[in-house]
Amino acid sequence: MSVVQAVRGRSARGKELSARNVAREAVIHISCFLMGGVVSRGATLGELSPFGASVVAALPFTYMPAGMLGAALSYLFASPVSSFRYIAVVVSIGAIRWVLNEIKKLSDSRFFAPVVAFLPIFATGIALTFSAKSEMTEAVECVIEGLIAAAGAYFMSRTAQLFTSKRALSGFSQQELSCLSMSGCILLLSLSRVMIGTVSVGRILAVLLVLLFARYGMVKGGSIAGIATGAVFALSDAKLLFLAAGYSLSGLIGGLLAPMGKAAVIFAAIICDTMFAFTSPDRAMVLSVLIESAVASGLFLLIPKDAGNFLSTVFADDGARTSEEAIRRNVTMRLEHCSKALENVSSCVNAVSDRLAKLYEPNADRIYERAADYTCKSCGLRAYCWEKERAQTMDDFRRLTDALKKRGFVKEKDIEDHFTKRCCKSSELAHSVNRSYREYQSVEAARHRITAVRSVVAGQFAGLSDILHDLSQEFAAVEGYDEARAERVIEALSAEGLTVADCSCRTGEISGMIVEIEIVVGKKTALSKTLLLRVVNRACGRYFEDPELSFEGDRARVVMCEMPLYDLEIGSAQHVCDNGELCGDCLNYFRGGMGSTVALISDGMGCGGRAAVDANMAVSIMSKLCKAGLSYDCALAVTNSSLMIKSEEESLATMDLIDFNCFTGRVKLMKAGACTTYVKKNGKLLQKEMPSLPLGILNEARFSKEDVVLTKDDWIVMVSDGVMIGSPEWIEKLILSWRDGSAEQLAARIVNEAQKRRRNDHDDDITAIAMRVAENG
Repeated sequence: MSVVQAVRGRSARGKELSARNVAREAVIHISCFLMGGVVSRGATLGELSPFGASVVAALPFTYMPAGMLGAALSYLFASPVSSFRYIAVVVSIGAIRWVLNEIKKLSDSRFFAPVVAFLPIFATGIALTFSAKSEMTEAVECVIEGLIAAAGAYFMSRTAQLFTSKRALSGFSQQELSCLSMSGCILLLSLSRVMIGTVSVGRILAVLLVLLFARYGMVKGGSIAGIATGAVFALSDAKLLFLAAGYSLSGLIGGLLAPMGKAAVIFAAIICDTMFAFTSPDRAMVLSVLIESAVASGLFLLIPKDAGNFLSTVFADDGARTSEEAIRRNVTMRLEHCSKALENVSSCVNAVSDRLAKLYEPNADRIYERAADYTCKSCGLRAYCWEKERAQTMDDFRRLTDALKKRGFVKEKDIEDHFTKRCCKSSELAHSVNRSYREYQSVEAARHRITAVRSVVAGQFAGLSDILHDLSQEFAAVEGYDEARAERVIEALSAEGLTVADCSCRTGEISGMIVEIEIVVGKKTALSKTLLLRVVNRACGRYFEDPELSFEGDRARVVMCEMPLYDLEIGSAQHVCDNGELCGDCLNYFRGGMGSTVALISDGMGCGGRAAVDANMAVSIMSKLCKAGLSYDCALAVTNSSLMIKSEEESLATMDLIDFNCFTGRVKLMKAGACTTYVKKNGKLLQKEMPSLPLGILNEARFSKEDVVLTKDDWIVMVSDGVMIGSPEWIEKLILSWRDGSAEQLAARIVNEAQKRRRNDHDDDITAIAMRVAENG
């Protein structure tokens, strides 16, 4: 009954999620419709309204029809002279995009939207101009209107890309914030026609925007908002040219006075806006501008402090300072040099060892020479045997080699049979040869053992070299460290009663922000993931995934990655051979650094306790090292060495590992002796068989690697060799036909089916991990 209820619960959640997606899509379509309608009302250079065309050219193709309908309806209620022209422009842009949408190299270009917006505006304007025999200035006006439409399309398309990327607002660069500000100003321009007497709602919101950006974005934020709002409103009407200077200067002065508080920013805005209003030929504008500034200032005072702190994180400088960059490059360089030095030490040790082994390699002749020293040194015939007939004597001894190798000793009769001349001390000589052979065997065993230890030690030098090299590459890939956010995280966690030893906030090339925190923990210290997530989200002004915790002694290491585009739904199932207590397979999955999810399976050789020890040891060491930040190759080398020196008995284990980058969707498949991994991509099944050796055989272990890029609703299935019974067609059909079930259900189904197919064969440990790619948000 509980199973049925669980299935029903999952089905209900699936329907709820589907309904939520439909509602979300509906809200986006309605928003695009309203956006097209509102922005189309914005006018520049008097009565020109090109921004509806900009919206239709800039919106993602899926939402373009909604924006096109909103713009067309808005233009329909505009002045009769221009309405039909702009409707024709909007329809033309929609047709062009529909025709060219499949050419991805063209439609994905950042210049596609500006060109598509410019051409219809320019073409229709020129056609009307020459048909009415107008002056050349009107033709130039057509070119300017087209360029304005193209600029609006560029800013809006960049803004649409930023929102669809699902990045946090605080992660935007200065250029991206400028594009966002220009798009917002175009929207404000459309609202400028909403008048309350002589006061414009759009201009009130523009002043409010400048105040906010100046107070919490300092000079950078104030300048961006002031220039953007001033330029857009100045273009709308020649009478408002003074606003370009007023808004720009108020943003700059407000940013300079921001440390003195809100009052100083308000004072700068009112003075600058009113001062430049006196330059307007329309004196009535002075009172209007003063009222607009006062209303905006009142709204500004009502904004809570938390909203302001969020804006501060948006404009925080993510770039490393020059000194920090110099230190980073110096550390990277020194780590790289140390890595090469250790690599040379490893090569040197191996080269010298090989050379000495060749020079002093023991052989059978030394056995016999040592035996002769024991026996022949007091013999009266020594001069005859070892000086006059030395070559013949050595040949006689060498004929004993076969008997030594076969039995491990020689008898007196062997001496008498193999020596061409009778030895007067054959009994003593046989005893001496056996004694020398035992010594030879002991030396050989010790030499092999020393060689194995030397090989492991040399391998550790190489491993240390790889670790330093990986650290060097990781430092080189870091774009910058954010000390301000790190300080805010430390302060926020300290306020919650936690002792923070260190904190680092860094941004990578493709991994967003990564926060690493080291917390001192005691016996009574309890770390709540929910608390950590809430505090770090608020302090950094970004959204992070659940923290990954690891403990060493009295320190806890917390790693948090910025919320990426994708997530993995993971399910696993296992069957123990003969329903025993110890499973020879071991699995684990966890959040790795740099926004990745890691899953791994190890299969110890055989079944039962020995296999369980090897597999669990391999997974435990590999997981700890990967969580600590080592590369997978380095972690594999250390794990291999650990298995080899664990005991005198042979220890073998496979390693099957995948690394899924949640930002890009790229999956790294890595195998060391593991069996097939199945990848379902775009409805097609890929079998990844990558020949390689398991751990514990050779001193040097290596992964076989492949990469594949996945998207939403693609699948990855990892299995142990217990699943691979008979023909693999059944598992291929099962994965291809799997549609609505969860990852947990798929893994359980694979294990159950494998058990059924093993009824007529010997039982084995069976493990399966199923993963489905899902989108965050």
